[in-house]
Amino acid sequence: MLARAQATLGERAWRGVSAMVLVVSLGISALFMVIAFGVAGCAWLAWVSLLPFFWAIRRLAPRWALLSGVLWGTCLFLLSVTGVMPAIQAGVLPLLLLAIVPGTYAYLGSLLTHRIGFSPFVLAVGWIGLE
Repeated sequence: MLARAQATLGERAWRGVSAMVLVVSLGISALFMVIAFGVAGCAWLAWVSLLPFFWAIRRLAPRWALLSGVLWGTCLFLLSVTGVMPAIQAGVLPLLLLAIVPGTYAYLGSLLTHRIGFSPFVLAVGWIGLE
């Protein structure tokens, strides 16, 4: 009984650590996306920056993927507005757009992944459809 309780506590602690790692990686991912758009010759960085975002789509339940997408989009907005590179006009509408669109994409991608399996091709076509 004690071993089971300790294992449960260990799992909860690991989930907390892995959640924090995901949050930090999504923030860094948004930073890399901003840099990819702002620095000439760094467009390739945009594809690398999407790895934590797609990891969330592949591994998380749809509602958590939705929250990850909203977090990613919000970080992207905040980094752009604070002048890191390139500037996005500050306002409620751009914030909502950059929060809702990636969140919805992550939700639908996670939902699809849980139904048919992970398909990078389908996710890529969906990403192109967003743009």
